[in-house]
Amino acid sequence: VQEDALLYPNPTQDCLNVAVAGLKTVTIYDAVGRVLQRHQVTGSTASVSLKDLTSGIYFVMLETTSGVSMHKIVKQ
Repeated sequence: VQEDALLYPNPTQDCLNVAVAGLKTVTIYDAVGRVLQRHQVTGSTASVSLKDLTSGIYFVMLETTSGVSMHKIVKQ
């Protein structure tokens, strides 16, 4: 589990930036657990467009080389 993951800005309007060592996959879920987006990543940073999502609460699962972590974000 990555406690040092950085997701910003939160709340966000269009784009979510993710920074964590060994990042492999960023998955966006809605409040009921449906997968909305999945992005394969190489490196330690990613920028994900949330432009097509409506305002609300979403969950971001980060898969890294050292494990999986879940984070809550707000789309304005």
